[in-house]
Amino acid sequence: MRIRIEGANEHNLDDVDVEFGDGLTVVTGVSGSGKSSLVFDTLYHEARRRFFEVYAPPSASHRLAPAAVRRIRGLVPSIGIGQNLLNRNPLSTVATASGLHPYLRILFARFGTRHCAQCGERLAHWLEDDAVQRIVAVSRNDGADVGTEVVAHLVVGARGSHATLLASLAKQGSHRGIVVDGKAYRGRRLASTAPHSISVVLRSRDEGPVSARGARSLYQEARGLGADRLELDGDVMALTPVCGGCGSWFHPLEPTHFRTPCPNCAGDGCPRCGGTGLHPQAAAVRWEDVTLDALLCQSVERASEMFAQAQWASSARRIAVEIERRLGALRSVGLGYLQLDRTAPTLSRGEGQRLRLAVSLTSRLEEILHVLDEPTVGLHAADVARVMSAIERLPGPVIYIEHDRAAAARADRANDTGPGAGSRGGRVVFDGTPSEL
Repeated sequence: MRIRIEGANEHNLDDVDVEFGDGLTVVTGVSGSGKSSLVFDTLYHEARRRFFEVYAPPSASHRLAPAAVRRIRGLVPSIGIGQNLLNRNPLSTVATASGLHPYLRILFARFGTRHCAQCGERLAHWLEDDAVQRIVAVSRNDGADVGTEVVAHLVVGARGSHATLLASLAKQGSHRGIVVDGKAYRGRRLASTAPHSISVVLRSRDEGPVSARGARSLYQEARGLGADRLELDGDVMALTPVCGGCGSWFHPLEPTHFRTPCPNCAGDGCPRCGGTGLHPQAAAVRWEDVTLDALLCQSVERASEMFAQAQWASSARRIAVEIERRLGALRSVGLGYLQLDRTAPTLSRGEGQRLRLAVSLTSRLEEILHVLDEPTVGLHAADVARVMSAIERLPGPVIYIEHDRAAAARADRANDTGPGAGSRGGRVVFDGTPSEL
């Protein structure tokens, strides 16, 4: 790919002709010599202007004035990563700006372990086939064939005498016994003002192991009685979306719940959402025994370690790859020390620029021109090589302005502007390799 600028006269540029090719091209020169005028105000500006002319609505507010240049040949869509593009949105964080947060929402919604927002009990909604397999497995206890007691819970902590229900259960008589408030029911009338729990024993332990056919019959009998939960030797299975500990109903959880403010505190953080400001049911989800809020408190480096050590289900591999790509990109540009919930306005100019560079590294776009403004500014000398290695992986040609000698030396070609600043600059005084410069 060859991009040729002819007759550039933006700001102090003096009818500049220059050509850029594939690979890395560094533009050097003293401050005020015309580097930004050439790279950003001419080349990148024209790429943006032509893009808006094709794709933006025909509104005057979207029109950009042409740069002062006679012609640019071979111009392609461009991505500019400058230092002056500061994100002042207090809701933007390292996780959201890097594109990591949407994948974390999917991870927690689809592969997290749900817990009750009221009592903390683990939540699970057992469908018929899964419940049948579980009953058989518990009754056989890894081949020991010890049997199991199967209890259907019909009422949990509900006020009332429940006289109609109790009379119906006594009349059916197909079960092994009725249990009210933890004791065998003997026909006494219940106080209507007090809360009560009612269950029936469908099968006793001494009846031995349960066959698959018998387990399905037990499940269907429990559902026919209107049971919300089955208890197998103390192990409670929810047959409907209801908490086995406190009886609270829960609803299907979607990734959008993990960006929905808590309805109780409007996102400010009160006890119902654990101080997170998230929807309470989302705040109670755990993946690898951590909540999303706790994960976001980790640094990029620590989060990378957690994901590397995680036990991934085969169905989760696709999302694991996307998460690891983004964490790897952040580390490669020297941002491994940042917390994922670090807000964008608190980042330095260099950190913000490298964050945008990390986003470009995860992009799958090809044939894109990348334009960077001093990508190594503010970096320790030891980190310059790592960031330049990341820049070399960007697809398409890369043009970057740089003052650092080590960073400039990594380029394939070099253009030096000058010879001085202001009216004494504005010309390309060298075009060759960095070693020749």
